Amino acid sequence: MNLGMKVLIASCLLGNLSFSGTQFDLKIGNRKAIIYAPDKRDKPALVISMHGVGIPASWNQGMMKFEVLADTANFVVAYPEGENLSWDLSSDKDLNFILAIIDSMDNRYQINRNRVYASGFSMGAMMSWYLSCKIPDKIAAIVPGDGYPLSGLSGCSEVRHVPVLQIYGTADSYYGKFLSDFLPSQIERYGCATTPVKTKPYPVEVNGRNALQLAQTSKSYKDDYGPCEKNGLKSELIEITVDGMVHD
Repeated sequence: MNLGMKVLIASCLLGNLSFSGTQFDLKIGNRKAIIYAPDKRDKPALVISMHGVGIPASWNQGMMKFEVLADTANFVVAYPEGENLSWDLSSDKDLNFILAIIDSMDNRYQINRNRVYASGFSMGAMMSWYLSCKIPDKIAAIVPGDGYPLSGLSGCSEVRHVPVLQIYGTADSYYGKFLSDFLPSQIERYGCATTPVKTKPYPVEVNGRNALQLAQTSKSYKDDYGPCEKNGLKSELIEITVDGMVHD
């Protein structure tokens, strides 16, 4: 399926949903981020959702559909768009862009700055790791999906270790390298257990799952490497693996 078709489908999916909040494009210089804020909020959290390479923010919004949760869970969503639909993992350019979004959302909605979360798909996942490395005092936790910094992390601020929930598919071509090259380095950096506590299948709860889902055996499982502690910094590192899922 080509990108144009994916964008069209995502737009249709989003268009069929009704929200009670406000959506607009936030302009920062020549950059933009799509913002959604629920009408009813009280010191809301901020969720920053970052697209993969070559994917516009609107497509990411249409596939993630965080708005459904934002209305009931009291958080603002930002879908930033990278220059040339990519992310800079080597300088402060995109770090400053994300920091400007956080400041703008605080000025406009008085967000809870202790509850700013970063998530992303593929290169967006790499960017969420980069944020956790460079500005760990600004990011409460990250949820990277199908991506990690391929060249590793260096020059990280060690004032805090950001909790991580990593999601990966076993059929993703990058998964083997994640397990062999990157995950061990973070286990060592965070001071985690090398042998995780495994929950399989995961999730184990039945609440919120429909009859079709309940009739199928879950293809996902959880590896919990925490609690982690290194040099007095406490954190957690959890991986959810989906059997057979590709890079999509």
